Amino acid sequence: RRDEFWSARCIYRPDAAALWVRISVRPSGDQLLVYLEDISEYKRSRESLRASESRLDVAIAANSLSMWDWNVPLDEIYYNERWQQSLEIDPRQLLQRQELSGRLLLPEDQPEILQKFEDDYHGRTSHFSADYALQTPRGVTKRFEAYARVVRRDRDGKPLRVVGVLNDV
Repeated sequence: RRDEFWSARCIYRPDAAALWVRISVRPSGDQLLVYLEDISEYKRSRESLRASESRLDVAIAANSLSMWDWNVPLDEIYYNERWQQSLEIDPRQLLQRQELSGRLLLPEDQPEILQKFEDDYHGRTSHFSADYALQTPRGVTKRFEAYARVVRRDRDGKPLRVVGVLNDV
């Protein structure tokens, strides 16, 4: 609503413990309604998530990993920038590929590797790992170790999010 105002603030209880609250103010006739909502757990969760993401970024960078993160229901894939160095491929080019195996850099000519990925995707294994070669656009063949795992499923066990990495060997 246009006439509603809200702000998040940290206040301190008498015992000096910090409490994050969302303060909402909304006109109601000739009065103002003020609501306070405890958002401390939300703030802790967000900070924990930021810290985890930072640790993951450092680990991926330190190991020179090419990473992808697939949002299955939306069929959206995020790629880190390492793809440019490892395979000389701009991640935006990967998004234009029609076949999922091409977008996830799985070798289409090796059905046993595709089957291993399918086994993880459908929950028959705990993760996917494989060694295989890929060719750069300039025709150079490079070997990679691949690892992927379904990191979130719905209540029926259908994959919602899959994350994978490729490491130059």
